[in-house]
Amino acid sequence: MSEKYKLLSQSAVYGVSSIVGRFLNYLLVPLYSRYFLPDQYGIVTELYSYAFFFSIILTYGLETGYFRFSNKESYSENTVFSTCLVSLLVTGILFFILVAFFAPALGSILYYYDNYYLLVLLAAILAIDSFIAIVFARLRKFNKAWKFAGIKLFNIGINIALNILFIVILPNLNVESLPWLQYDLGVGYILLANLIASVATLLLLVPDLLKVKYSFDFKLYKSILIYSFPLLFAGLAGAINEVADRIFLKFLIEPASDSFYYLGIYGANAKLAILMTLFIQAFRYAAEPYFFSQKNQELVKVQNAIATKYFAIFCLAIFLMIMLFINFFKYFNGVKYHEGVIIVPVLLMSNMLLGIVFNLSFWYKIQDKTKYGAFVALVGALVTILANIILIPYLGYIGAAYAALLSHLAMVVYSFYLNQKYYPIKYDLFSFFIYLIISLLLYFLSTLTLFTNHIFNYILNGLYFLLFLTVVEVREKVFRDFFSYLIKKP
Repeated sequence: MSEKYKLLSQSAVYGVSSIVGRFLNYLLVPLYSRYFLPDQYGIVTELYSYAFFFSIILTYGLETGYFRFSNKESYSENTVFSTCLVSLLVTGILFFILVAFFAPALGSILYYYDNYYLLVLLAAILAIDSFIAIVFARLRKFNKAWKFAGIKLFNIGINIALNILFIVILPNLNVESLPWLQYDLGVGYILLANLIASVATLLLLVPDLLKVKYSFDFKLYKSILIYSFPLLFAGLAGAINEVADRIFLKFLIEPASDSFYYLGIYGANAKLAILMTLFIQAFRYAAEPYFFSQKNQELVKVQNAIATKYFAIFCLAIFLMIMLFINFFKYFNGVKYHEGVIIVPVLLMSNMLLGIVFNLSFWYKIQDKTKYGAFVALVGALVTILANIILIPYLGYIGAAYAALLSHLAMVVYSFYLNQKYYPIKYDLFSFFIYLIISLLLYFLSTLTLFTNHIFNYILNGLYFLLFLTVVEVREKVFRDFFSYLIKKP
């Protein structure tokens, strides 16, 4: 019990930066959806889709490689960290130079033309963030959760403040007294704010970088790359699963002239699934270093099975909370974006399945068989590509949402097959399906019992949510056990 709630407690600590911080960052979406039209926000959606993809390339699995090799007695943690750090610095600089040089040509290919400077700004952000990613990994390694949280919140705070300054405050100032304000960057201000925040974060981490005894071990580096490269390919395939829907939308939706409009609608409503995404990220931050530090393989199996069950319960609770009160959550976006709320339940379930894939992936990371992660991600990528090509021309952005769901479902099935074949873990599938059926039934009931008075709807849906929590408590006694753990904790 103590190990179960120890992981939960660590997830909560990392959630300070992940959940609170990114939720604050999410509050920018209502700002964007009210100051920018859907076709303008579509540009932001597309650019950050590319950013997600290239962030995988520019870190090429070194975070997980660092966790793995820094826990081996044959290597010095400082040497492992320094080797990874130098590698990321060199590749980040080379990436920025290449993008800056070819920006005009890339801008023409992507229909940005005179706005190709957006690509340069994005490249600078990615180069800096990929470099400092390994520094944040080290903070996680040494359980410096509050420092990790503080710096992340600092980054987000600056980003939010600059967005408000650039988008809301400066346009209302006297342009004649400040001639440089005549250059309206539009959505470019979003990237500019992000870049300044990334630079500020890098400066804040300089003291940590100065403490490192720099060295580069080529033999160690080769071993890390051999271990991490399958994770790179798995990450690339995973990135396809995550952002291919946005990219395919631009080129497959009809009419093509409205592609940025629908991309904006899709991107803004996908943000309504943010609570699910944040919980998964917080869990991941805590779970990776936790499971890598465990030595007893049989104990890891038991802990992973328990963690996966409670992970699924939390995800289903989040699904219900958002969907039962979707008439409240949808107003986080401007009215112009409300037509896309239909994709929210699909994307919530899709995100939950992706989180389950993460839980099923620990065995091959611990066993140094990371090639299986690439196999799983490739299966998902193939389903993503085929499903998007088939569904988008007929269903538009709704088809993109279902393509993501099908892709993640395929990954769960294949991951579970590999898990049971090579590293069998006894997952509580019966409980999972019980909770899944109950949550879907309650959501379905909420769509049938609608009152003209919204207050009555909220009260009834609140009762549905409490019913789900009651079933969980009766079967799992999770709340009682957790409070007992907190009371007995020394």
